[in-house]
Amino acid sequence: MASTPETSVLIPTYDQPALLIETLESVFAQTYTDYEIVIVDDGSPPSTRDALRPFLDRLVYVRKERGGIGSAKNAGLARCKGRFVAFLDHDDIWAREKLLVQIGALKEEPKYRVSYCRYEVTGTRDRPARTRPRKGYSGMILDRLMERTLVRTSSCLVVEREILRNIGPFREDLRVADDYEMLLRLAARHPFLFVDRVLLSYRQHAGAASADEVAKARDMAEILREWDDAPELSPAGRSALRRRLGLHLARLGQMEIRRGSLLAALRLVGEGIRLRPTRAPAFLVDLFRF
Repeated sequence: MASTPETSVLIPTYDQPALLIETLESVFAQTYTDYEIVIVDDGSPPSTRDALRPFLDRLVYVRKERGGIGSAKNAGLARCKGRFVAFLDHDDIWAREKLLVQIGALKEEPKYRVSYCRYEVTGTRDRPARTRPRKGYSGMILDRLMERTLVRTSSCLVVEREILRNIGPFREDLRVADDYEMLLRLAARHPFLFVDRVLLSYRQHAGAASADEVAKARDMAEILREWDDAPELSPAGRSALRRRLGLHLARLGQMEIRRGSLLAALRLVGEGIRLRPTRAPAFLVDLFRF
């Protein structure tokens, strides 16, 4: 490991030692070698450090009190030394050439300081494996991010560390959507380079943070509310934001109905109708269809 590596691989983790070791092995297998690994243990039981013990001389291990995914990433960024930061969730798997391809692409296109790649979403009993995004875009993609989640996981991102410092830390109050909120801030100021190769396996399992649909809907609604009046959005981007916010409000409303709180559900629908008055019937349909 070089004293000043070109790239810092940042892996936040909490209590998934078996998956973490598989993820770590995909980093050790990289054809690109000018990297350091920073693992932030967000208050896991001792089994996580025990699993990492054979590798501690090959990585930077940071242990902190339990604070959530955003705080773990911030703690890790404070220890990163590389020009680039490559994020990696503790349950995802990189292709062997992942870093070589993405960092090479950024060096060939110096106007870009952020890159993302295509990734495979692993299959489950209910859904087959699939590749995402269906269509990727290079350039200023803020409006696109309002339409759909082009980057579902930060594991497909490589970002220059300097611009991460400039835009500020990850939000520590968000349960699961800290990646998306950070993406919006990056996309408002910097063009993204899309690398059209599948370089990541995004593993779905019950223990994943993204599996918490209630927290996800709440986080997404909060983020989209905050961005509704952002001057960086085009009219089309704002319209896409409001469509997406309406869906999340309907999901939250359905959750309130299941809890027996019809009044809270109707308040959420009312918020959606205020945003898009012409879609009032659709909001009511969405409320009861999930």
